[in-house]
Amino acid sequence: MDRADACARSLAFFTGRMQADRGWLADTLRYLPDDFRFSAGSPSRAGFPRDGVEGTLFLTFGYDIGVAFGPTASLNCAHPHFGEHPRELLYYAIHELHHVGFMAYKPPPRLSDLKTCGDLLRLVEYSTQMEGMAVLAAYERRRQEHALADDADYVALQDEPGMRLAEAAYFADVAYLKKRATEPADKAAWAVIDRMSGGARLWYRVGARMAQRIEAASGRAALIALIKDGPASFLEAYHRLQVSKGNPSR
Repeated sequence: MDRADACARSLAFFTGRMQADRGWLADTLRYLPDDFRFSAGSPSRAGFPRDGVEGTLFLTFGYDIGVAFGPTASLNCAHPHFGEHPRELLYYAIHELHHVGFMAYKPPPRLSDLKTCGDLLRLVEYSTQMEGMAVLAAYERRRQEHALADDADYVALQDEPGMRLAEAAYFADVAYLKKRATEPADKAAWAVIDRMSGGARLWYRVGARMAQRIEAASGRAALIALIKDGPASFLEAYHRLQVSKGNPSR
């Protein structure tokens, strides 16, 4: 399928089913603090939400798969993942708009400030919480609509032996950055970020696993409260949970 065809299918779904049924927006809000709301702005014809911090979701052509920046988020209408499965737009909308809400409370680290391995560690911790919770936010709707098999992150989350290996790899990289915290971020340190964000997608998958387990043990309200508390509290909550099970994570 070429990009023009993929975009046409995405646009039809985006302006059709997604406009007609806003249940997915409730899925986004379900994993954000109660005092968060999307407010009315001035979105384009193909942007939303329109009712409700100011947030707008747009379709773009040809950039990444989904991006959130400040109060806006976008999905790439020409991405082959959406061309093959247009309803994936709905699940990715939940993911990206959750980022908008998350960043309203905790802005991301500035890339220009990442100088040391300790700085990269803080990026890892931040992204683990933000990406993990966004993956979780779309999980239940995917499960109900039999769409877990349509995205590799959700396939991975159902593979318990694979996730144990992923978690071990995640904490090995975290320990590496901690050990070198005061040292300059060199090529080897930046390779950790590559493993976390691409390839093995460790901060997406392990972050979602952490969020799932915190929610199961302490409830959704406690998980959501950790957004305001910050990434260090999120990681500490997971560590305490593992310790209570006799399986410390660090």
